[in-house]
Formats: sequence, C-alpha cells, structure tokens
Amino acid sequence: MTIETLKEDYDLFTGKLSELARSLNFAGIAVIWILRIGTEDSGIVFSPVLLWPLGLFVFSLTLDFLHYAYASIAWGIFYRLQDTKEHTPREIRAPRWINWPTLVFFWAKCAFCASGFIVLLKYIAAQIVHS
Repeated sequence: MTIETLKEDYDLFTGKLSELARSLNFAGIAVIWILRIGTEDSGIVFSPVLLWPLGLFVFSLTLDFLHYAYASIAWGIFYRLQDTKEHTPREIRAPRWINWPTLVFFWAKCAFCASGFIVLLKYIAAQIVHS
C-alpha cells in the first residue's frame, strides 16, 4: 500500500461520511416535521424536546456549508498564490495548518448530526415506552 492509496481511501471515506451526514441531517429534519404536534394561527407547533435535535441538524448543515466554503476559499487562495510563482517541475507542498479549520468543521458537523439523532432517538423511545 502506498501513501497515495492511503490518501485516496481517506478522501473516499471522508467524502462519503460528509454526504451521509448531510443526508441524515435532512432525514432528521423530515422526521421532526412528521412528528410535529400541529398548527396554530401563529405557525407550526413542535414539541419543545424536538427543537433541540432540529437545532442540532440545522447547525450541522451550517457547519457543512462552512466546511466546504472555507476549503474552497483556502485552496483557491493557495492555488492563486502558487500560480503566480515560477515553479520547477517539483511537487508543491501546502502548509499543514491549511486543512485544520476544514477538519474542525468536518468533525463538528458529524458530531452535531450524531447528537441530533441521539436526542431524536431518545424522544422516539420515550414515546414508544409511554404509549
């Protein structure tokens, strides 16, 4: 196994996890929508307990946006800075810190998605036990 193969595997799995987290966030929001209590003149009524996972899913989607927005900006700037320099046919090395915010956004969005489902599943389990 080469270092390139390891990087390809890492990129594949983190990309899939990112797609899965995004899909699960939307699925969680849909489940909360289905479980809404009803409507009133002032709007749609949710159980206060469901507002927590809803907030976690929405925040996870916000982190998903920030993850890709930061990466696009950082790598775009890095590319532009490198493009203006004279290069020999050698490999260009990016600074290690350039991906740190990306990783923070990535793992945070996954954690908030998982947290949303933990709270949602606890709510559903409590409803099943009480019925």
